[in-house]
Amino acid sequence: MFNATSKEIERLNVLLDNKEEDLSNAERKVKNLIEQNISLEEGLARNNLEKIQKEAEIRSETADEIDKARRENTDLRIKVAQLTEKVAMLEKVVDISSEIIDVKDLIGSLIKKLPEVNLKSLSVNVPCKK
Repeated sequence: MFNATSKEIERLNVLLDNKEEDLSNAERKVKNLIEQNISLEEGLARNNLEKIQKEAEIRSETADEIDKARRENTDLRIKVAQLTEKVAMLEKVVDISSEIIDVKDLIGSLIKKLPEVNLKSLSVNVPCKK
């Protein structure tokens, strides 16, 4: 059997108290580490959630911008078609105008080629009713 003196028992009790205190400190440290870990995981989860929300927002904004750009593209294509049609109509008007001008020039040149009529010597007989 083990026979311990009071000094040895006291020393063992002090060692036991120290070990219990060390164990208690270790438990507190582990508990603090667990709380820090949980806090970090919650922070990471919040960051991931924020990142996912921002990515979704960016995708939505990008999709909206793409839709807007497509609508603008369609509108511009319609305007280009309308302007092309107007240009074609204006080209026809210019062609017609140039043809009219050519006809006017032709008539003018024909009139110049006509002999001059002396109106001074021309008399007109108009019957009079009485």
